[in-house]
Amino acid sequence: MKITKNFHLKELIISSTAERLGIENKPNGEQLVSLSILTQAILQPIRDEFGVVSISSGLRVPDLNKAIGGSKDSSHCKGEAADFECYSVSNYDLCSWIIAKLKFDDIELLLVKLNAKPIDIVRTKEDIWKENFKGKEMNDDEIINVLVENPKLMERPIVTTKTKAVIGRPPENVLELFN
Repeated sequence: MKITKNFHLKELIISSTAERLGIENKPNGEQLVSLSILTQAILQPIRDEFGVVSISSGLRVPDLNKAIGGSKDSSHCKGEAADFECYSVSNYDLCSWIIAKLKFDDIELLLVKLNAKPIDIVRTKEDIWKENFKGKEMNDDEIINVLVENPKLMERPIVTTKTKAVIGRPPENVLELFN
């Protein structure tokens, strides 16, 4: 099954461990939707920009995740994560590219979904914040611009749906999205 122009479902579910142990690593409906979103929103844009993306781990059904010693809360179990390499670019440059796509408007929308002020999603214990911004009077737009220029300062992970978002620490916060 083709998910995007360059990715097939098989790439996201193949596992030599699952094959060796006889574990069927096939997605249910929710996992398939999550894998599709992951591929369309993240993996395909990276492929378009940098070329071949080699996936080393995608979906892990609970039995497979347990067999490899994965975290019981792993996003892989939900189809929301993939481990991959893009050999044409360093991991640092790839991460920088992904972060650069985060724009002011995206942060504003995220804040609406979080029902939060910009300062609420700033990691104020980071050295960058303490050395450059702590104690300065800034309005909301200025704080958002700081986050755009210094994405490391943004709380993470932030999990979103179409209408809501939560900061995923502790992980139990994510359950609020489904209540």
